[in-house]
Amino acid sequence: MVVIGKKLLLPLNFRYSFSPKGVSNSEIVLPSKPYKNGTEGHWETILDEVEVMKNSGDYKKIYVNKGLSNEIPGAKPNRRPDVMGVRHDGIIDQVEVPSKTDDPAALLDRMIDNQRIIGNRAGTIKVRPIK
Repeated sequence: MVVIGKKLLLPLNFRYSFSPKGVSNSEIVLPSKPYKNGTEGHWETILDEVEVMKNSGDYKKIYVNKGLSNEIPGAKPNRRPDVMGVRHDGIIDQVEVPSKTDDPAALLDRMIDNQRIIGNRAGTIKVRPIK
């Protein structure tokens, strides 16, 4: 606890998050290694989607190329959507950005199967084309 003069301030270990309108405090979890897949614009489009999610203020955590098991312990298979956003209510939205070798319909099928794995926390799915 900190006291200055006669004013009692918060304890030093106290944490408080404040997000004014239009500002997000979403935690963003990026890959631990450099991301490469050989499709021009793929990474930039993923980061654009992360920015949209972050700026919406709807998400407490946004994962980039991280396994479902980060939020769903024991997820099998432990697939890694390009972007996985966890809303404040725990619902999980997924976004895939097709690379030049991906079939968008197959990506949709995979995300639908991910929704089955995620269960009652499953949210929206979206395939976002590269700009």
